[in-house]
Amino acid sequence: MSNPQPTRTGGNRPTARKPTRAQLRAMEARNASVGAPVEVASTAPAAPVPATRRRARTQPSGGLLRGGARSLTLTRAQEYAYIMGDLRRLLIVGGILLVIMLALLFVIEG
Repeated sequence: MSNPQPTRTGGNRPTARKPTRAQLRAMEARNASVGAPVEVASTAPAAPVPATRRRARTQPSGGLLRGGARSLTLTRAQEYAYIMGDLRRLLIVGGILLVIMLALLFVIEG
């Protein structure tokens, strides 16, 4: 009788992939719109991280995440600026959609 393989339930764990050029440009644009300092990870290859089981489960010391990416710490004011910008864009999109639906209602009914 063979033992079944245990299922892996990792949840919403961030991946260790390097950000793409589009993601880097989006981060730069977002930081520029909020006025946050631009801290983009360099594209140079990072030092290899040992792939041991114990090391993969915990965050390495020195502020480095898996894959050599640095963690970015924002102040509370910067986080609230991101949230307010997102809410503003959400309300603008919602308002535009509401106006479009009302216009279509009058066009279709009239």
